[in-house]
This record gives sequence, structure tokens and C-alpha cells, in this order.
Amino acid sequence: MKRHQKMSTILISIIMIIILCISICYTLGGKPAILNSNLLHRVYDNESRISKNLKLDKFNSIKIDADLDFIEIVKSNEYKVQLDYSERYNNLTCKVENEKLIIKENDRKKYNSHVNLGISEHKINSVTICLPEDVYLNDIVIYSSNSDITFKDVKSKIIYLESNYGDIDLNKVTSTSFYINSRYSNIYMKDIMCKELFTQDEYGSLEITNISANSLETFLKNVDIIINNSSIDEIFKIKNQHGNTEIKKCDFRKFESNIKKGNLNIIYSDSNNFKIENKEGNIYFKSNNKETFYNFYLSCEEGNIYLNEEKIGNNMYKDNNALTSVNVFCDKGNININLD
Repeated sequence: MKRHQKMSTILISIIMIIILCISICYTLGGKPAILNSNLLHRVYDNESRISKNLKLDKFNSIKIDADLDFIEIVKSNEYKVQLDYSERYNNLTCKVENEKLIIKENDRKKYNSHVNLGISEHKINSVTICLPEDVYLNDIVIYSSNSDITFKDVKSKIIYLESNYGDIDLNKVTSTSFYINSRYSNIYMKDIMCKELFTQDEYGSLEITNISANSLETFLKNVDIIINNSSIDEIFKIKNQHGNTEIKKCDFRKFESNIKKGNLNIIYSDSNNFKIENKEGNIYFKSNNKETFYNFYLSCEEGNIYLNEEKIGNNMYKDNNALTSVNVFCDKGNININLD
């Protein structure tokens, strides 16, 4: 019994010492890392840096497979790459092969575990890819575990982004097929033109402004959504387990949403058909159209329906022989329709 008590005391003391060390490190500021190498765990303080500014041959594809802190693609007057990274990426490859730019962290699996302690300032490991004006790439493929990804004024037929952690910021991007697969990311998209856009995220936020697409599909878990001033020619689908959604001044031919828990606000947005399913949360629908512009099929089991602030009840079925239908099914929550 005494032996177990002694072991418990030792274990608690070790945990307290570790917590104390981490607390002291954070008070010193900065973000170095404990990294898993072949030999041992070690703490990087003043790590050596490698900086390169490389002019490249012409390429029409980009593939990145690396866990740099920051990945950026921008417009320039020539093909070039700017690299700035720690010596721990000493096996980072950058080359153009068969008109494809390849940036690969060859020993990536050995370094994919790190903890920031704050013993010294953490310097950003980054890559910036510069493209000439009017270049339309065949494809951009990025695999990363924890990179912030930024595009500005980029054109590519196919774009595939996969990142577990890190923000994704896309501005003035043109594509045919656009796919984003993330786990813990804040995704910002502005001035996007594409045929197909697919986003998948588990935790974070999705903010879209001024997008023009044939179709937009989102498969989310715990994500807040804001979509403004956008046009979807065919179908717009939202599937989200938890999170609030606001859609403002948008046009789409067909809108479908399936939300497990969260509020949905649709403000001054038009569609031929609205199909909305909410397990739990309030629905707010505001339009400058008349009531006769819509056919209404509204139902909520636990909650009330309000039309221009007038309480209707739990169900509202009204066929105005209109071209646009609003179908809302809410298990728990209120439905508020506000029309001019």
C-alpha cells in the first residue's frame, strides 16, 4: 500500500514539474518545438535557417506535400519560388519535373509531431510560389497537416487542398473543379469563379463572399457559415452538424440544407426551390418579395411559425401557384418568415 502511495506521489510530482516548466516557457514568449527525430526528442532554440529565391522553368502544375507553416501562391512577372525554412526541413525538395513544380518534405512523418513551448521566438517556415500574369495551370494539389494556405489571383483547372490545421485564405481564384478537405480550419473565400466547389471541414468557420459557381456543396461538422453576394447556377447544398449559418444577398437555382443544431438566416436571397431541414435551431427567412411569390410548406414540431411577426401555429401550407417553393421542416425551433 505504501509503495503505491509513494509511486503516486512521485508521478504527481513529475506531472507538476512538467506543468511548471511549460508555464515558465510560455511566460518567456515565442514558439519553438519539441520534434520527434530518429535519434531523440530535442528542443529547438536558435535553429539555423535556409533561405532560397529560385527562378524556375515554366510549369503548368503544382504539387506540394509538406508541413510548412505558410504556403502562398501569388502573381508575379516570372516563375519563381521563395523558400524560408528551418534546418529541420533539410530534406525539403523543390524542383520542376515534366512541367510540374514539386515541393516535398521527404522525411515528413518523422517531424509531424510538435509542441510549442515558447522558449524562444518561432520563425515562420514558408514557401511563396510566384506565377506570371495570365497563367492558367492544369492543377494545384496541396497536402499539409498544419499549414496556412493563401492564394491570390490564381487560375487552375483543378484545385485540391488538404490540410488538417491552418487557415485557408483564397482571393480572386478561377477554377473548374475546386475541392477543399480540412479538419480544423477557418476558410475564407472571396471573388471565386468555378464550376464545382466542394468544401469539407470538421471544426472552424467558412466565409464566402462574391462567388460564382455552377454548384456548391459543403459537408461540415461544427462550422459557422457566412455566405454573401454569391451566385450558384445549379444547386447549393449545406450539411452541418453544429453551427450557425447566414446567407445574404445570394442567388441560386436550388437550395438544400440539413443542419442538426444551429440557426439559419436567409436574407434577401432568391432561389427557385428552398428545402430546409433543421433538427434544432431557429429559421429566419427575409425577402423583399410579396407573399404570393412563394408556395409555403412549413412545419415545426416544437416551436412556432411567424409570418410578418404574426403567429401562425406549427404548420403552414399555402400554394400560391408560384414558381418558387419554400419547404422548411424544423423539429425544435421557430420559423420566422418576414416578407414585404
